[in-house]
Amino acid sequence: MVNKVLICDIDGTICKYPTDEFVTLVNSVYGVSSFTDAEIKQSLSEKEYKSIKEKYRFGGEKFKVPVYPEAVEVINNLYEAKVQIVFQTTRPPDPYIKSQTCAWLTSSGFKFHNLIFNVNKKSSHFYSTSTDFFVIDDLSENFAPYLDLSSAHCLYFKNERLENHKNSLSNVKKVSSWSEIDIYLNGFI
Repeated sequence: MVNKVLICDIDGTICKYPTDEFVTLVNSVYGVSSFTDAEIKQSLSEKEYKSIKEKYRFGGEKFKVPVYPEAVEVINNLYEAKVQIVFQTTRPPDPYIKSQTCAWLTSSGFKFHNLIFNVNKKSSHFYSTSTDFFVIDDLSENFAPYLDLSSAHCLYFKNERLENHKNSLSNVKKVSSWSEIDIYLNGFI
């Protein structure tokens, strides 16, 4: 029997990327209203950016972002179909953030088996020749570890934050809704 594993990103994939909340925080800290998401990294020094990002991450705003109801339904149906559900995020592996992220996923209704905090998604992953992998992420470079696996199905979730992000990988399927993901996955589960 072939095991099936869904590896799913969090921010920008199961919920809207919390850009608005971050931009609001940056603007309030600096007393301006003109920063956009694209301008923030360009306008701040690396030290300032890291400092404000840490304040944002520990402020709790990320845990108030509503999830896509369709994501809950699709993922929970896969869970019930005995697919191993693994959420993977680049959120910092701090104990507070881990507990809050787990609580937020659970209170949002998700059923899952594992939550991995992997700051560098491009390197450590699960490899097994007897496993079908379904990877959903909003950044195509995060698929790199799976591209040589014939059993990997990579779904690039194109969201409003990354509309202009280029995905040149021919073996990665672009999707723009959880309905599309559901239809695709039902062909394999």
